[in-house]
Amino acid sequence: MHVGVIAPLYRKIPPTGHAGVERIIDQLANGLLERGHKVTLFAASGSKFKGNLVTTWPREIRDISESLRGIVHADHLLKIFSRDRGIELWSNHFDNVALSFAPLLKAPMASTIHNGWNKEREVFFRDASKYTHLIAISKQQRTLYRGAKFTKTIYNGVDTDRHAFGKGGGGYFLWLGWISEKKGAGDAVQIARKAKVPLVIAGMIAKENRGYFETKIRPYLSKQIRYVGEVSLTEKVRLLRSAVGLLSPLRWEEPFGLVAVEAMSCGTPVLTTPRGAMPELVVHGKTGFLAKTPAGLTKYVRRIGELDRRTARQHAIEHFSLRRMVDEYERTYLGLLANA
Repeated sequence: MHVGVIAPLYRKIPPTGHAGVERIIDQLANGLLERGHKVTLFAASGSKFKGNLVTTWPREIRDISESLRGIVHADHLLKIFSRDRGIELWSNHFDNVALSFAPLLKAPMASTIHNGWNKEREVFFRDASKYTHLIAISKQQRTLYRGAKFTKTIYNGVDTDRHAFGKGGGGYFLWLGWISEKKGAGDAVQIARKAKVPLVIAGMIAKENRGYFETKIRPYLSKQIRYVGEVSLTEKVRLLRSAVGLLSPLRWEEPFGLVAVEAMSCGTPVLTTPRGAMPELVVHGKTGFLAKTPAGLTKYVRRIGELDRRTARQHAIEHFSLRRMVDEYERTYLGLLANA
């Protein structure tokens, strides 16, 4: 089959830093290509892909204004859909932006919802599910979109070979991701301070979260609590393999939580709250600990030694491998074509 994979323009494919959605798109597109399917990837300029790559904008757009983003998105999609490219199935990861074009296309569209929920999106996806095939990335995500018809739930996958087992010999806890209140970076700082353990913070600071970083994190930076900035994939894996545990005290309904799966693949237990998909990913008392509140995680920091790192890694291999993810997407796409 010929699959057209539509990526957002915020970051190039594959991303150089921490960007979960773009990482999944890269792995899926290459996974399908390796299985003999023809794949055309529509992505930001600077992207790299062994298959057919189409770029429509000269750079990543993560730093341009919101008003200009809308114009760029529309231009990007018009250039994609205005030509007959021989696509048999559209694999949409551009969310509701590309979804709006689905009724006008000859080929079916399967749309994976990567982003979080809000009321407006709930109404939109309920209506959109009448003319496109929605794919969720967790069971919990499906429950939020009441009335929407989902074709499949497919968990994100991680390259368990690249995210290899580590012994956690670094002696520190790790917080990793986009620095923001909802991701709990500031909470991780306070947990580490109360538990008197070293903490490494790694991640990007968006403009809108600069104030949060300056008030909730910077005042506490010290030899005990370090901020190392946004890191490459290689450095991220090194940090995960060497960490005693991953602190992820979420304050929002995370639709998946790729960093938790990456951590477990490295054998690193996850300490988190039962928000979003976390109860589907982390097995309490086996691969990590769940506490009702961020503050409640402090007691589990002291119990991290009770957990077997090999158990965490095996859980990731069995339930969240890259092969399993590509398998499920391939079966779903072929099934949609068979019934088109």
